[in-house]
Amino acid sequence: RIPEALAGTLTIPALWSLCRELIGRRSDQSTPPSDGEYVLSSLLGLGSGFGLAILYWHISLSRVAIEPILTPLFTCLSFAVLIRAMDSGRPRDFALAGALFAGCMYTYKASYAVPLLAALFLAFCAFRDQTLLRRHWRGLLLMAFLALVLYSPMIGYAITRPDEFFLRFRSVTVESRFTPQIDLGANILSVLGMFFVQGDRTIWYNIPLRPALDPLMAILFVVGLGRSVLWLKDTRRGLPLVWPLPGDDLVRAL
Repeated sequence: RIPEALAGTLTIPALWSLCRELIGRRSDQSTPPSDGEYVLSSLLGLGSGFGLAILYWHISLSRVAIEPILTPLFTCLSFAVLIRAMDSGRPRDFALAGALFAGCMYTYKASYAVPLLAALFLAFCAFRDQTLLRRHWRGLLLMAFLALVLYSPMIGYAITRPDEFFLRFRSVTVESRFTPQIDLGANILSVLGMFFVQGDRTIWYNIPLRPALDPLMAILFVVGLGRSVLWLKDTRRGLPLVWPLPGDDLVRAL
């Protein structure tokens, strides 16, 4: 259990670092952040880290000897380094981001959705900043190439042993049921309700049926999403809006 406890603990400063990159910097480097923005980024980073530290699901998975706790750690680090690379333009930052994304893909099946999250985030950034791809296409190609190279052993495994590679997905998805469309819709509603109404029944992850967020955390979650909408004028701050879309919740819905 020690590796999981360490991973869960390290995720707290990793999330803090991601918040600092999201809020404490600007995509427009000609206008550096003010002192107030640095203070705000520190406070929100500390608040996010505190919220994660007392979140029941995070505590539970940090104590159970299974691998899913590694996914949020690598995801936070990957996006923190990616945003820093988009600010600095340094090839080594893009290379490190690619290595971290590849490492994330080795952690748990739900991490297979992280590239979709990265693609959505970069697409949004490119939509908001027309010069982004022109400025960083070499770095982004380097990141993608290195991630593919480092993950190539698992790609080869997926090609040669698809039944084993996709076994987990086939065992939990609705494709084999008689009414997959109806079941998929019901699962999506259940996943959405997991945050506020009724959580997982599995005692490994949760007090059975307890919502993932308590009332105070639920209020902060909604306020945070609303604030992110107001921050969409800054490209990188759209990440909190696309972050909930892929991931383990997507796997659970399918």
